[in-house]
Amino acid sequence: MGNAGQTYAGLGNYGGNLYASINAGTNFYQVNPANGSLTFIGNSGVSIVATGSTTAGVYELGFDANLYKVNLTNGALTLIGATAYR
Repeated sequence: MGNAGQTYAGLGNYGGNLYASINAGTNFYQVNPANGSLTFIGNSGVSIVATGSTTAGVYELGFDANLYKVNLTNGALTLIGATAYR
């Protein structure tokens, strides 16, 4: 994978696409695995510490210690609930 010059909070893989947020950032991107370029999807308004995925979608852990599911169309977050992360 190429280099986007950013530190990712993690990568999520869903539907054959890669997704990422920038560490401590609020923007959500689709990642081109061939060259690392980022396509802006949306701004969640929540600072992200980790991004990952399951077979059900892409999820993010906020610095506010909450777990969210990401809307892959616009980057909006749906609160799932609080975690023990601190």
